[in-house]
Amino acid sequence: MREDRVCPEGYVCLKAGRNPNYGYTSYDSFGWAFLALFRLMTQDFWENLFHLTLRAAGKTYMIFFVVVIFLGSFYLINLILAVVAMAYAEQNAATMAEAKQKEEEYAQILEALKEREEKVFTGIFTAEMVLKLLAMDPYFYFQVGWNIFDSIIVTMSLVELGLADVKGLSVLRSFRLMRVFKLAKSWPTLNMLIKIIGNSVGALGNLTLVLAIIVFIFAVVGMQLFGKNYKDCVCRIALDCELPRWHMYDFFHAFLIIFRVLCGEWIETMWDCMEVSGQAMCLIVFMMVLVIGNLVVLNLFLALLLSSFSGDNLAVTEDEGENNLQIAINRINRAVAWTKAWILEHVQTLMGKKSHINPDHTEHNYFESFIILMILMSSGALAFEDIYLEQRRAIKTILEYADQVFTYVFVVEMVLKWVAYGFKTYFTNAWCWLDFLIVDVSLVSLTANILGYSELGPIKSLRTLRALRPLRALSRFEGMRVVVNALVGAIPSIFNVLLVCLIFWLIFSIMGVNLFAGKFYFCFNVTSEETFLPELVDNKTECFALMKNNLTDVRWKNVKVNYDNVGMGYLSLLQVRTVKLASYKYREKTGRRDEDVELPPETEGLLCKRISQLYGNGVKTEEPGDPPGPGGDPASLAGDPPARVELQSEFLLHTAPPQNASDFLRDENLRESTV
Repeated sequence: MREDRVCPEGYVCLKAGRNPNYGYTSYDSFGWAFLALFRLMTQDFWENLFHLTLRAAGKTYMIFFVVVIFLGSFYLINLILAVVAMAYAEQNAATMAEAKQKEEEYAQILEALKEREEKVFTGIFTAEMVLKLLAMDPYFYFQVGWNIFDSIIVTMSLVELGLADVKGLSVLRSFRLMRVFKLAKSWPTLNMLIKIIGNSVGALGNLTLVLAIIVFIFAVVGMQLFGKNYKDCVCRIALDCELPRWHMYDFFHAFLIIFRVLCGEWIETMWDCMEVSGQAMCLIVFMMVLVIGNLVVLNLFLALLLSSFSGDNLAVTEDEGENNLQIAINRINRAVAWTKAWILEHVQTLMGKKSHINPDHTEHNYFESFIILMILMSSGALAFEDIYLEQRRAIKTILEYADQVFTYVFVVEMVLKWVAYGFKTYFTNAWCWLDFLIVDVSLVSLTANILGYSELGPIKSLRTLRALRPLRALSRFEGMRVVVNALVGAIPSIFNVLLVCLIFWLIFSIMGVNLFAGKFYFCFNVTSEETFLPELVDNKTECFALMKNNLTDVRWKNVKVNYDNVGMGYLSLLQVRTVKLASYKYREKTGRRDEDVELPPETEGLLCKRISQLYGNGVKTEEPGDPPGPGGDPASLAGDPPARVELQSEFLLHTAPPQNASDFLRDENLRESTV
């Protein structure tokens, strides 16, 4: 209860009920405040904490969250990464020095072995080719493309041995790898990434082993400490008093919880643990997993890859000569450059001689400071254009006049730079082009307002480009220009790496289509916007039975993100890759029915039930001899849709609201996927 709230006369304000999230989210003591701040710094479900705080204390406290996010999450957390990277670099330097010493000792031995192994393997491959020629006959041998390829490689190897004393022919050995690395040889980016992975595979293997040991240890600790409590006190976190999907009753589910914590989603599972097992031990275990596993060990992987991307191992060997494609591209570039220079030269001639005004006039400190002030003020004015602007006539009028003033100032600045620099110098600068485009947007918007066309759709869309005004400040600060230039320069490399990722994701997308295509469908009531529970509608047959009985508000729907085709598989993989929705996608995979599945036979029903028990509260199927679920056997209700709908309504009426964040998020996620 906020202190500035006053109760009506005759009433007394009292504190009632527990704090949110089982009472664990509050600022009532140093410990709970520390936990809330740590949760905010790790950005796990922090928007819930943000809304709770603003609802209780007021909107002005959003400044507190901005400060904590910038200093704690963006600065301190990344500082841990920097420290880990520095520590790894120091340790790696000592290890490399020792390895270099050993390499020098074995250099002579390796050189001798290399000379002999070339002769041995070349002899083996030559003997293979000769035997195939004798067995298959030369005519049939050279009818096979791979044999031709092998013969070329063997011939290259023999030429290399015959001309061993000639320098520059060692490159012939690289032809032996073409059979395996065809794509890598034609794609330099993939070749570079494979090289980096190969150089890092040893250290990555060691780190993976360390991570696996840490996960195993904490999974066993969690199962031993909290497993029995999850079973005995399950009613505190589940309405049906059955183990939820996330628990530590057995090693497998304890392993999944530890893995989820390593992915950054820890606060919800910790609430459940604290509710069933107490606060002290759960806090200690989850904090240790997050700090040791997430902030230290996982950052070591990133530090290792960063170190692999630095140094001489990324040096790209330049070709001694240019191929025809490069020659053609260079000629085109020279032609374009000559055309641009010719056009600019004639424009300068038509515009007259270059002005003798000193360009320093437009670069004076006072002039630059004034323009920066105008940019900041115009950017700040855009922040006042909200949905309430029409109700604030005075502010709207002030903003309209201010927009005109800012536009005139920017136009004058642009004209002065044209006069001082000349068109050629001005339009060969990328930052000047940015200023020119933004000023043009402001001019078009101002002209549309004067002519009364400001409400047109295209004009409104164009006005949104005024939000680019703060970018003009980038050209005024050297540090910002360096950062932006670095980002722009990295775009080609990022695009190449993205293509490599898409190739790898294609494999998993095809696997997902083969495993999960058509298995995310569910029966949905469009009127109540509720999903039928598995106890009521278990598969497509039962859902269609409801439709045939004149229940027009029932639909057999699919979730928006699925694996029905490769494109949707890419979208699902992107969702899993971003981690934050991975647990919800996992629930959909383990709790859905097939699109065309009928009532399963006895063996399939038993298998489905065991799998659903393994993954938690999945789809429930009845075995022979099992007691019927809530409301009776679903199969017995297939022919009586009104009874099923009545049971569904009764179930919804007697269902309590979610008691923890996991239940709430699961319901909300399902609702969003069906709207």
